[in-house]
Amino acid sequence: MNRSQPECNLHLAQQTIYQFFLGIVKKWPPEEVLLEFKRLFLCHVDSVNTAAIDAVYDIVFSNDEQEFRNTVKRSCYILVNNWDATRRYKAIQDLVLAFQDDHFSKSTISPTLTRLHIWVKNFRHSSDYRDLELFITRYDESRSLEDAQTNRWATRYTAYLLVPQYVDTR
Repeated sequence: MNRSQPECNLHLAQQTIYQFFLGIVKKWPPEEVLLEFKRLFLCHVDSVNTAAIDAVYDIVFSNDEQEFRNTVKRSCYILVNNWDATRRYKAIQDLVLAFQDDHFSKSTISPTLTRLHIWVKNFRHSSDYRDLELFITRYDESRSLEDAQTNRWATRYTAYLLVPQYVDTR
């Protein structure tokens, strides 16, 4: 099956972003990885990896919001699963909560940045983001002991709910 050129470019852009995060999540401190994530998807400022920032703009220029959401979602799961494996639970919480900042409420004259702001805001209000929020409930230290005992089975099940999102290649 032949892919069209724009579809192929979109796939290459996504792979560039995924490889970037897979590379840095294993080498860099979580705070620096989170900063790069914010630079690429939330603040839209220069990243240390110009190929990654170019890839984000390639996805935006493709004008396919669903593919942008899929890219953000998979990038999040790359980070979440790697941090979970190394017990960096605070980094997971910080990643999910980063979407609640008001980075995307700033007005801009750039149509591209406006589109990015809208797409990130839409992601924040999507079921994909709610699935990510489920993940941090496992590590929410502010819950009472009684609440934790009541929900202990639900929190154990949460990770299994997220497996389909992680293996989804979209």
